[in-house]
Amino acid sequence: MMLLAFTSHSMKAIWLLMDHFLWFGKVGILELDLPLWTRWSLRAWLISMTTATISGMLKIQRADNKLARYRKENGQDAEIPGSLKAELRSARVNFWRDLCDLFIPMGGLGYASPGFAAFCGFISSLIGFQQEWEKHIKPIQPSA
Repeated sequence: MMLLAFTSHSMKAIWLLMDHFLWFGKVGILELDLPLWTRWSLRAWLISMTTATISGMLKIQRADNKLARYRKENGQDAEIPGSLKAELRSARVNFWRDLCDLFIPMGGLGYASPGFAAFCGFISSLIGFQQEWEKHIKPIQPSA
């Protein structure tokens, strides 16, 4: 799990660094092979999102295991604690956002339809907007 997070964050940092070089190339500050740098940048982003998605699946599995243990100890009909509900919801929402983001670099590399990649980017943005809204404007209050 830790290796996945490290890889995801490292690749995201490399992608962002390359993105800055690409910008410098586009405005004429640096002379770069833009198609080559763009492909490498998209590959770094793809690796970052792939590892983030896999990590998200593991987080969901861990939260589901906690829920199963809780229900085994307290009965199937026991009220689920708010903290566990929040953990499950957060893991699932982050997974879906990362999964949608996965298709954006795939579209740029030609592994997915650009239209589908754009649609996934739109859905990811909506999920991110909802997360920020809930964090800053109207927080979700888990019951008990």
